[in-house]
Amino acid sequence: MHKGYRALTVSFAGGVLAGCATLINGPTQKVQIVSDPPGAVAKVAGREVTTPATLELRRNASYRVTFEKQGYEPTQREIARRINNHVYWNVLVGGLPGMLVDLSSGACYELVPSVVQASLVPKEESTALSPP
Repeated sequence: MHKGYRALTVSFAGGVLAGCATLINGPTQKVQIVSDPPGAVAKVAGREVTTPATLELRRNASYRVTFEKQGYEPTQREIARRINNHVYWNVLVGGLPGMLVDLSSGACYELVPSVVQASLVPKEESTALSPP
């Protein structure tokens, strides 16, 4: 019986110390990067991908995505971080240790939007006016 209590105590302590959002979400999130037309180069967090693409980004930061394609105006979109609702389970289960774990791992945040879309605008042809 003594071993059963020990195992239960270790399991409970592990759950409390792990943090609810860390267990459920983890410190990263997959974000889809999409453009119309496809085939644009998207730059985010020092990485370049060709759209459409999926990136795994750390939850503890906000990001700016720059879209570029020859013949189109460059454009930017923002990815914001917001508090994830799973972090509130720490009030019931994890307490302060769980909250600290979630904050330090970044799991207490979610990235929005999870699908970043950009409609690229064609560059206008510049017409040079000749002198009369």
